[in-house]
Amino acid sequence: MAGEWILGYELTKWYAQISCYNPKTKEPESADPSMGLSKFQIPAVLLRLPGSEDCLYGQEAVKAAAQGAGILTDNLLCRAAQEDARAVEELSLFIRKSLRTVNTGIRPEDIRRITFTLPQITKEILRALYNALALLKIPEDRVGIQDYRESFYTYVMHQKQELRSYAVALFRCEKNLMKCYELVIHKKSFPKVVTVTKTGEIAFLPEDKTYLGYAGGSYAKEKDQKFAQFAQNMLRTKIYSSIYLTGDGFDEPWFPETLKFLCRGRRVFSGRNLFVKGACYRSMEELELGLGTEFLYMGQHKITYNIGMEVLRNGKKEYFGIISAGVNWYEAKGSCEFLLDGINGIELLIQSIDRADIRKILIPLEGLPARPNRTTRLRLSVAFDAVRECQLTAEDVGFGEWYPSSGKVWTERLKL
Repeated sequence: MAGEWILGYELTKWYAQISCYNPKTKEPESADPSMGLSKFQIPAVLLRLPGSEDCLYGQEAVKAAAQGAGILTDNLLCRAAQEDARAVEELSLFIRKSLRTVNTGIRPEDIRRITFTLPQITKEILRALYNALALLKIPEDRVGIQDYRESFYTYVMHQKQELRSYAVALFRCEKNLMKCYELVIHKKSFPKVVTVTKTGEIAFLPEDKTYLGYAGGSYAKEKDQKFAQFAQNMLRTKIYSSIYLTGDGFDEPWFPETLKFLCRGRRVFSGRNLFVKGACYRSMEELELGLGTEFLYMGQHKITYNIGMEVLRNGKKEYFGIISAGVNWYEAKGSCEFLLDGINGIELLIQSIDRADIRKILIPLEGLPARPNRTTRLRLSVAFDAVRECQLTAEDVGFGEWYPSSGKVWTERLKL
């Protein structure tokens, strides 16, 4: 039904996964395109059929290419990030078609909330994804974007409390590269600040490259020993309640000795759909179907400053917030309208999340028309270009019929 779908969508260079909120269980469920080795994963490829306007996607496209029916178009997200208009259209088409994994009749307008999770986030990738979604006519206010670390956070925070009583470890192994992270809840603050930190990585590269990915024999034993040594060094620094293993590198059971160590006094979980379920949990939170305000995730894309101003309301001075700390910089947007009172400029109050750094900044408005006090109305908009860089735009919107807008616009870049 229109406007009913609440989704998480994982998108990488190689594949996509989709998770959907189930109102009966109140939990995310992964869409399963196949029951083979690539369970839950949809190959991120397209294949345009010769002499036809239609094209195939995912596993169907892979099979058709193997039979010589056409040439695969892959690496959709990266190509779209290179400002290739055709690639953006192809990315949009792939997203539209892949959504049918959830339901064959689903349309973009049926989506109530969707959160995309990506291995990494750059300005170029963000622009490409937003442009692709605009072609699908999915309103931007229904879309969330987060990286893998934040998806790990949202997933863990929706699990049982005893699984996160202490630190939580994540081992992500793709091909022969393993990246390791730890999630820590700083319980003395309110809200409780949660961080996810990279603790290191391991590259498994045997001398004979023909053995890459081979899960048997002496190579598997060497990998197991290397993993075990790294895990022991990492986990001895603090107590861990649970450990998560994800990625195609864990598809084969090549690490029996490491697994024995990991399971000593800790719960260990393995699966391919951790990040996409974390994205779906974020969609649920945005619709107030999940966590409350007890926790605050502070990752590398989160703004650490509040931006606002002191205003006079009903004869009393009070703080009016425009941007709140704890929001991803690329999603942080705010605007307001107000009357100038006694000054020809905008005075902003900027304070760090811990209030250790509080600053007042006056932005002058050169060329502002001379008018009686409290008859100049301005519209202020704030948007971010990076986690510590924002752009302020002020516009003279006039004061009714008495003082029409001058049309003047002022812009200022601010580094926090």
